Amino acid sequence: MASLSIHGMKGSTCTRRILATAEETGAPYKFVLVDGMKGEHKQPEYLEKNHPFGRIPFINHGDLHVYESWACTRYIAEVYDKTGTFYPKDPKVRAIAEQWISVLQSYYPAEKIVYELYFNQFTKTPTNQENLKKADTELKSTL
Repeated sequence: MASLSIHGMKGSTCTRRILATAEETGAPYKFVLVDGMKGEHKQPEYLEKNHPFGRIPFINHGDLHVYESWACTRYIAEVYDKTGTFYPKDPKVRAIAEQWISVLQSYYPAEKIVYELYFNQFTKTPTNQENLKKADTELKSTL
């Protein structure tokens, strides 16, 4: 089987999602650092070859290239979860799993809070209190 490489920053919640999926499913992988603090993900070559929106992370698996962490986790689970417990094979059970994945994607603004409180310190960007308050309100209304 082709080798899997996961490209990202270990501090990124999206990268961690993919790494956790790889670990849980036993997928052999190589981690490749993309230094977002240095702006590697915003360079023209990166945008052209890796992620047109300049985001982290992405995976390569043989000739397959996938960006967006949820797509990456689904792919890894589909390929490496032989038991079907991590990503269900039964259509009805999978529908419920997909439902909750969609809830996380659509209604849970934790990543907005992480950006304001965590990543901004590395780029020396002041915390935008308005964004933080909005995300906090959104989170509280979701829970």
